[in-house]
Amino acid sequence: MSRKIIILLLLGLGALSASLLIRPGDDRDRVDDEPAPVEAVVEDAPAVAKWAAADGDGPATAVVDSGASAANAAKQAALNSMRDLLDEGHDLQALEAARQLVKHEDPGIRLEALLAMQWIGGPAVYDITSFFDDPDEEIRSYAEQVFDEALDELEDPGLKAAVLAGNLESALPAVRYVAVEDLVFLPDHLSFKPLASALNDHHEEVRELARDNLEFIAEEVFQTEAEALAWFGEHEEELKALSESF
Repeated sequence: MSRKIIILLLLGLGALSASLLIRPGDDRDRVDDEPAPVEAVVEDAPAVAKWAAADGDGPATAVVDSGASAANAAKQAALNSMRDLLDEGHDLQALEAARQLVKHEDPGIRLEALLAMQWIGGPAVYDITSFFDDPDEEIRSYAEQVFDEALDELEDPGLKAAVLAGNLESALPAVRYVAVEDLVFLPDHLSFKPLASALNDHHEEVRELARDNLEFIAEEVFQTEAEALAWFGEHEEELKALSESF
């Protein structure tokens, strides 16, 4: 089994979270548990995947029916290209190929595309959200974990805030919810305005979480974006100073 396969499996294929919805005040432990032996991790991997060891250095791959139909020829080519590019260390080109597999009818192939994005990390952070509405519950759950890992690789808080603010424009409620969830862990002066904009979201769950997170920052309850922004205008410098003191 190749080095990258072992590394990727140890990153947490067996650590699918039962619940990723964390409210302000909860402890968010991002410290990995002690890795289990590879054999144990494979046993706990998402059930949609059938794993095959490869001689290359890319992530673990799902077994693909060699009799792929002509209709799937383009996707099969993208799959083969993604694997080859990962083995050769061309991560950004592999990401382009992985994007073509996000809606593949085979959940094992979709999972392999997600694993490739997990290996690529930060540059794939936008693309990972494409799996938030995957029809397979395990893939959806794992995608949220992979997204958090990729977001953590972005060292600039301002860049993280920009990514999450962009995700608030997504058509997928799950993407917007996770964005609101993650924003509260950034410096307050960066997260406040995107959170305020989420008060206008047409999904009640997103609005409620945004309101809770704003209350966590300001210790006040805001019903509208205008109210929140008026408060922010008076306290922005204070929030900046507080963030810089840490």
